[in-house]
Amino acid sequence: MYRNRKINVLVLSDKTDSFGLKIKDNEKYQFFSECIDYKGLDKSNEKIKGYIFKNKIDLILFSRNNMVKDRIDFGNLLHRLQIGYSSFSGIDDDEWDEQTRQCLSDFLKGNVKLNLKSNKRDDIKQNSKKTFNLIFDMEQLGGCRYGLPRILKILDRYGVKATFFVTDIINKTYTDVIPYLAWKGHEIGLHGYLHEYLQTMSKEDQTRHISKLKKEFKCEIEGVNFILRMNNDSICCFRENSVKYFLYPHINKRKIISIPCGNLKIKNKDMILVPVCVETYGKTFETIKNEIQFTEMKNKSISNNITILMHPFSDGSKSRIENTEKVIKFLIKDRCPETVYQTIQKGEHKETRDFNISISNKYLKTIYDMSKFNLKTL
Repeated sequence: MYRNRKINVLVLSDKTDSFGLKIKDNEKYQFFSECIDYKGLDKSNEKIKGYIFKNKIDLILFSRNNMVKDRIDFGNLLHRLQIGYSSFSGIDDDEWDEQTRQCLSDFLKGNVKLNLKSNKRDDIKQNSKKTFNLIFDMEQLGGCRYGLPRILKILDRYGVKATFFVTDIINKTYTDVIPYLAWKGHEIGLHGYLHEYLQTMSKEDQTRHISKLKKEFKCEIEGVNFILRMNNDSICCFRENSVKYFLYPHINKRKIISIPCGNLKIKNKDMILVPVCVETYGKTFETIKNEIQFTEMKNKSISNNITILMHPFSDGSKSRIENTEKVIKFLIKDRCPETVYQTIQKGEHKETRDFNISISNKYLKTIYDMSKFNLKTL
């Protein structure tokens, strides 16, 4: 979809940004810049939409994210526009300007090596029947450059292997990240070229799209994460590209949980659905702990496995890295105790004969609300 032409990038900066933008087109990207008031982002929706249509924009590159500066949330805007995105925002308030400049420079330069290093591992026994999947979504530049090294240090300390869903933007910008993660025994999954929305494509285009994306990563790929960015055709195209599992939102909202937290094989299909039961996004340790325990209580007769979603640009920031370590320590030492980690590809998958799932258009409007999803036979 993007390989035979330049990617059209709309760079959105705020009128108060002090770093300035000095951007020139290169062999990969054609840039369009717009200065907006991030505090009035929702009011700029039609203006941005018109700009996207006029210039055939593929990717919005934000100078902010919702964890630093004014905590601007652009998630709703992206869902309305259904367009790919990344952010070159720094992730730490006290170093935001410097980090933001560096991330923008990395994106423009490409092929940057972070020279990640191994850290000392604690001797932790793992002999429990309880397991967990720890997954990280990596689509923001600052999360990869600054958050990932801090997170890897903790994973090394506790001997945990995780699953990282990575966009091709991260892959092309920081070229040594995926080889390093694979070398360390972590699993790599697809998160898109540009964090794009698959449901905007035909079934045939989706199939070709995933096929090309798998080739770009040059490593073993078994899983994908297109939560909120896929439809029923996507599941078929995953299967045609030998993808073994996909993630599905099953975030605990303290309601009666309708889908088991264990990984399930879809009826008569060689495809595994992995419900994401807990997301750490901006939550305190106590809140995350309570959600894990509540989910387990509701599913104790079904599964001892739980899947937890994190984001390096948030959970790897200085303000939250201690919280992240508490969560991992709780999962490893305090939950059972001695819980066993597993990457998703190495997990146990229970086959079910009466569970089938379909994703309707309501999928985009009812974020993380399983009670409103349309369930029917594929």
